[in-house]
Amino acid sequence: MATVQEIRSSMAAQGWQPHQVNKAAAILQSANAVKSDAIKFLDEVVYWGILLSAIIGNFILSLVFIPIMLAFDDLSLVVTVAILAVAFGTLMDVVIREIEHLRRAHLIIPELFIPAIALINIYLIVQLSNKFAVGVGLPTHNPWVVSIMYVCGFILPHFILKWKRNKGHYHGTG
Repeated sequence: MATVQEIRSSMAAQGWQPHQVNKAAAILQSANAVKSDAIKFLDEVVYWGILLSAIIGNFILSLVFIPIMLAFDDLSLVVTVAILAVAFGTLMDVVIREIEHLRRAHLIIPELFIPAIALINIYLIVQLSNKFAVGVGLPTHNPWVVSIMYVCGFILPHFILKWKRNKGHYHGTG
């Protein structure tokens, strides 16, 4: 979330007049104060609902991996996992950042908690898939390699998008 000072600098760089910048900054600073308690509560419900959806989404995505793990060799599996993880990570980063605008605060929970849950979840799913594979005579996969690849792919978009957002703020374009 951009600070009011960053927004002021960006507006000034875009040619806004000082009185326009001051008025916009005052509106932004007072916006949260005029929210009713019901709207603030709704903001919290939406935020935590999105985080819960991210956890459930990771679980559902990991279930989709079971047939993929049974069908693919190690290299194909790692590439597929990386592509799906990057796609899902991008979606979750964009959604979580937009929801954080409602809160006007940044929490570290999504940055640490969701990838940690994803790591544990994918690890357990690979273990389960390996049990199926052994039962039907198919090759197994290293759960740590698959899990770490998934988490790396999942968090990569967050760091790239965060870098782009910060780069834009420093150059007055964001």
